[in-house]
Amino acid sequence: MTDQDDAQLKALLKKHFDPVITEPIPARMYMRRPAWMGHAKSAALVMMGILIGLALPYFRPAAPPVAAAQPAATFSMRAARAHLVYAPEVRHPVEVDARPAARSPRPSAAAP
Repeated sequence: MTDQDDAQLKALLKKHFDPVITEPIPARMYMRRPAWMGHAKSAALVMMGILIGLALPYFRPAAPPVAAAQPAATFSMRAARAHLVYAPEVRHPVEVDARPAARSPRPSAAAP
């Protein structure tokens, strides 16, 4: 591009955009929201969450009555289930020591 082309391009741009440059800035661009507006919105959201949280139990259907279970029977059943889960635990190679006494299936009294 030559200087003459640059000048022509500059003149075209100036002719096209000069009316836009001289427009007044809208008043709403100068206006700002009050500083407390953000805090008010946050407080409103918190209050709405609290109200919804407090109102939800009233809209939940009532649970059917449950017969009281005997605590001793449920405790023994839970203990039996726990035994079934944890009894077949196998020692993994990562958990076994490298000493020969640790590899034997029965602990010996001579092991250090």
